[in-house]
Amino acid sequence: GTSSSRITFTRAGESGTWNGITFSGGGPDTLKYCNIQYATTGLSFTNTTGVSLIDNDTIAHCSQDGIYLSHTSSAILRTKIQFSAIQNNAGHGLNLNSTLAHIAQTRITNNGTTDLGYSGIYLANAKMYLWDSRVSDNKNFGIYISGSTAYAWLRPYGAGGTLPGHNTLNQNINGELYVTNSGGAFLGERVTYVYCDCGNSEQKGGVGGHIFSEICPPDCYAIDITEDHGGYNNIYNSYYFNGRLVNNSSSPMVAHLNYWGSCPPPFAAFTGSVDYSNCLSNPITTPAKFFTADYSNDNGVMKGSGNSISSLDDSIKLRSWIQHLRRNINNNPDDAIDAFRSLEELV
Repeated sequence: GTSSSRITFTRAGESGTWNGITFSGGGPDTLKYCNIQYATTGLSFTNTTGVSLIDNDTIAHCSQDGIYLSHTSSAILRTKIQFSAIQNNAGHGLNLNSTLAHIAQTRITNNGTTDLGYSGIYLANAKMYLWDSRVSDNKNFGIYISGSTAYAWLRPYGAGGTLPGHNTLNQNINGELYVTNSGGAFLGERVTYVYCDCGNSEQKGGVGGHIFSEICPPDCYAIDITEDHGGYNNIYNSYYFNGRLVNNSSSPMVAHLNYWGSCPPPFAAFTGSVDYSNCLSNPITTPAKFFTADYSNDNGVMKGSGNSISSLDDSIKLRSWIQHLRRNINNNPDDAIDAFRSLEELV
């Protein structure tokens, strides 16, 4: 369809359902400006290849899942869902099984209307990037993540992982985010890199410097760069039960720079290990990103003038991020799995 002439797929008559639209094998497939309603499962993608696209579509009032994705593409190729609405379906709004999905500017609301066992987004050994989206008022969890290869990044894909998430998870009845069975999620992190500027110019300018290191040689300027990766999501509700915001039974979750309804959030809002450092005092309404440096003296090592930050290109910052992950692994080997997950999009 088009923005001015949408296509509607629906049942014949005032009752009953139809089988929905199934893509099986082949691909990639594209569905734009369509309404899919009153089906069993609205859209089903199984064993497809390439980058399929669901764009400006509405999937609603289905008796089972709104969208089901299973074994599509690969660890790199993905199905992209954007500018769409997945709402009022009796099963999961979005059911992801051993697949990779990128979801942008999409509303996933009021799903699981007939059974408390269905969530807004369900990941079973699947991976997902979610940004600029709203997951709210679903009858189980907002996002349910299960399985050792299941992982959700609440931020855009690419850009070295520095772009903010700008998602809202709100008023999902059993909680906003549930992680179990060795699954994982990344909600944001404020990290500091050290750049050793050993150039020949008077201001050091970032030319000819060492790639990031923990200790700089005596004749170099050490520049601390603090950078935000992801974060800037709203995750809150008006409930009072334990774990109502995040219920995490897996490895420690990094969840910096998010709005939890208050800062600090109530302790009972979390179950399991959740690092909610640098929480936000107000909900996100506009893009926000922090990128700065500290130039004070540190243990007798002179730091740079500040002019050199702009000269650090993306490849240097990328190597800094890898160095940061390496230090994390050295300091805590249990963090290795999360470090590898952070590197997935780079290979």
